[in-house]
This record gives sequence, structure tokens and C-alpha cells, in this order.
Amino acid sequence: MKIIVFFIAIFGLINFSNAQMDTKVRIYHRLGNQSFSLNSNEVNNINKAFNFTRMEYYLSRFSIVYNGGSTLVINDSVLALINLTNEDHTDIDLGMLNVSNIDSIKFHVGVYAPINNGDPAAFSSSHPLGPKSPSMHWGWASGYRFAAIEGKSGSNFTQTFQLHGLFNENYFETSVPVNEEIVGGTMFMAITADYLRSLENIDMNTGPVAHGTNTEDLIALENFRDFVFSPSAGTITANIDVYEESEFLIYPNPLKAGNLNIRTDDASINNFQIMTMDGRVVALNILNAATNLDLSYLPYGTYIILFMSNENVVAQKRFVKL
Repeated sequence: MKIIVFFIAIFGLINFSNAQMDTKVRIYHRLGNQSFSLNSNEVNNINKAFNFTRMEYYLSRFSIVYNGGSTLVINDSVLALINLTNEDHTDIDLGMLNVSNIDSIKFHVGVYAPINNGDPAAFSSSHPLGPKSPSMHWGWASGYRFAAIEGKSGSNFTQTFQLHGLFNENYFETSVPVNEEIVGGTMFMAITADYLRSLENIDMNTGPVAHGTNTEDLIALENFRDFVFSPSAGTITANIDVYEESEFLIYPNPLKAGNLNIRTDDASINNFQIMTMDGRVVALNILNAATNLDLSYLPYGTYIILFMSNENVVAQKRFVKL
């Protein structure tokens, strides 16, 4: 049976937008070059000793910058309470999105107004904004603790410190450059959070206690904004079910002449899309057990094939047209 290919060139390079994908932000939790752990004795940039016994903070109002400046604003319902013990990473689900060629991820540390000044009892205990123990809510006027950072400090770790950042005017946005990576049908944007940097330039020797005083607590929030988050090196590997490379074959690659052969052993993969590196779809196809595709019309360059189960992207591979 002849396979019908829909060429975007015929339709004025229309960008087909049905390739929605489960999209997550992965935050790797670190203390310098080591994995985060509570009660680990550390020093900050001014050589003041401390350890963490509590590290909780909110992230909200996410947006994605892609294709050199376009912005996709994520629904306000996406709000995360990060409550660390000894986790390697946290995944935040942004929903089913259609976005590619990502430049950066933006988000705020804290809770946005007027929700910040609402009643936690309006939410269930399982919701990030619901009642917590210890509490993350300070009061209706001040709102939620944007970050609650506690621990021991001083030369012999005999001082107790508590830094609780509050107030709508301290609801800061941060931006982190990222590259997307598709693993097992999920698109990840990975960033690193180095919590040593949350206490930069704070004298920990005296055991500072600052609950909404806009002193050390404000410095900590500014450190979250300016220093804590950075692009993550490496690739997504932990706790992800991935498809074997052998399940998706494309050849010859690079393609110099003739047809591109596309194979998969997974019966659930029933179609694919071919995209340019800037996210334009140039072909849609039903995927049979053996598909031979004439791509002689394509300009020279690098392309991405999205292997799909109905409208869900399962994997991607790149090929070069010479």
C-alpha cells in the first residue's frame, strides 16, 4: 500500500501542533559537587560552618522560553513544594505541552498573590498549599514561607539558625538556560540546585534567626534567585524507563541518496513526524513494520524523527540529510 506523506511545503510551512508531550522539570539537589543530605557539615563562601536540618521552598509560575524568544506560560495550577530529606532529584510535572528548541525555564521562588494571602484550610493536606507540619504558612497578612531553611551553625555547630523568607515583594523570578531531552516519551528540562549557595555571604556563626525581617532571610531568597539554580550537566538517566536503541532504527544515516528506512519492533508505535531543528514539522506518516520514505525533497540539514503512539511522543532520533 502506498504511504501518503503530507508535505508542509504544500501548506505554506504550517506547524502541525498535535505532538503534545508529557513535560517535566527535573531538579538535581546538591551541596556543591555532592548530593544533598541533611545534617551534612558544610561551609559557605565566607567560610562559616553550618548544616541543614530543614530545607523547604515553593516554586510557582513557570514559563518556557523557546525558539529564540517565544514564551509559553504554564498554568498557575503547577506549583511545587520542595521538601528535602536526602533526595537526589525532584521531578515537577508541567503537563502535556507542544514545545521544542527550548532556551530556558523561568519560575518564581514562593507563592504568588493573592493566593499567598489566602487560607491554607481551603486546600487539602496533600496539596502543596494545604496545612503542613511544620507549617509553611506564616499568617494571612504575610502569607506563606517562600523558603524555610533551618539547621545548626557555628564553629562547633552549637547555634541554631532559622531563615524564613516571606512577603509578596520578595516573590522573585529566576531564569535558567536548559536543553530539552526526551526519554521514554517524556521531555525533561534538567537543572541543578546547589543549596550551599543559599547561604552565601551570611554570617552563620551567630545562628541567625530571621522570620520575615528582610535581613538574612531576604539574603537567602535573593541567593535562591541569583545563585542556587544552574543548568544541569549530563543527561537524564535516573529512575526512567527507557526504550532500547535497537527498538527504533533509521538508516542510512546520514542519508545521501535513496530512501530513508524506518523500523520499530514496538507495535504500539503507529506513526511518526519529521521535524526541522527549529521545530517545523515537514512530514507526517503512518508507521508500518517496514517504512521506506523518499526524502529527496528535503534540503540538506539535520532533522528529528518523533516516534509516536497515537499523539504521544515515545522516542526521538536524529538524522542528517546530505
